Amino acid sequence: MVATIAALSNQQLDRTKVFDSANLLPVFLGETNKPVHKYLMHQSKGGPTFAIRDGKWKLILKGDKVNKSGELTDLKPIELFNLDENLNEKEEGNLIDNSDYSGRLKAMFSTYVELRSSGVQTIN
Repeated sequence: MVATIAALSNQQLDRTKVFDSANLLPVFLGETNKPVHKYLMHQSKGGPTFAIRDGKWKLILKGDKVNKSGELTDLKPIELFNLDENLNEKEEGNLIDNSDYSGRLKAMFSTYVELRSSGVQTIN
């Protein structure tokens, strides 16, 4: 939202401080329907819950330990949802233990760890 507010107020962003924010005005004004982010990542304030969204898929992770470099050292996937089929993330629709989705789980977990450690932007 920071980039959107900056656009509304004609302010320049310092991309060294506001790294992964996107101007959503074109979306709000109906000028585009392209996804703004390739992935959405978020966390509860200071952890311990983290998430990554890739299209209709959402992986929720829990991590309790952060080392001196700020990296999570004890990160574990706890929930996997297909939001097209389970928008409310009802527990009975948690696919985390379903072996049919183990490839999706591993890929999303790997992507989350890579994005978090590399600092690569998720903006398209």
